[in-house]
Amino acid sequence: MKYSANDSKQTSNMRFLASKVIIFSNVVDLLGVFVISAMAILIQLFFHELPCPLCLLQRIGLMGVAFGYVLNIMHGNRANHYAYSCIAAIITMFISMRQILLHIVPGSGGYGDPIFGIHMYTWVFIICIVAITWNLLMIIIYPEDLRHERLIRKVKLGNNKFIKVAVIAYILIVALNFALAFLECGTTQCPDDPTQYMILNNYTKSL
Repeated sequence: MKYSANDSKQTSNMRFLASKVIIFSNVVDLLGVFVISAMAILIQLFFHELPCPLCLLQRIGLMGVAFGYVLNIMHGNRANHYAYSCIAAIITMFISMRQILLHIVPGSGGYGDPIFGIHMYTWVFIICIVAITWNLLMIIIYPEDLRHERLIRKVKLGNNKFIKVAVIAYILIVALNFALAFLECGTTQCPDDPTQYMILNNYTKSL
């Protein structure tokens, strides 16, 4: 069976479009993690629900999940980027599972107010399961020939202004999370049930 030049060009265009769509999906993934992280910060600032040590670890884990998507956006879609994200999601899943098990006994209550009837750490567990499934699916279905170096360089979106804004927003969220964690715990171990910002409290006492 012979293939014409038009067939080859059409196949190449379809591959390029598929790569473009998949990389845009990384933007959606990144924005999803951004929204979740931003919600956690808003709840902390406006409802004074300070994150516990396990909560802080889960926030870091979600940043790690998003980091794989940032690499895909800036440097092109690659299986190892999805693998980084998947590893972060697996670790975060076990951390959230640990917190779920701490409150699984009836009457033991939960940490923080539930959102749509589910606590934040349970939401994180669900999100990690979805992220792991999605990342593995992308590794499986993304054909090897679409990972060609030239095609990867052609479809990457690192120079898009909107994408740059999304990446900068992710970096700001990461920085804000670390800043809030420092204000809450300082350089010591965070309390299991924090009620105040340790650094700010010590500063006001010294005045």
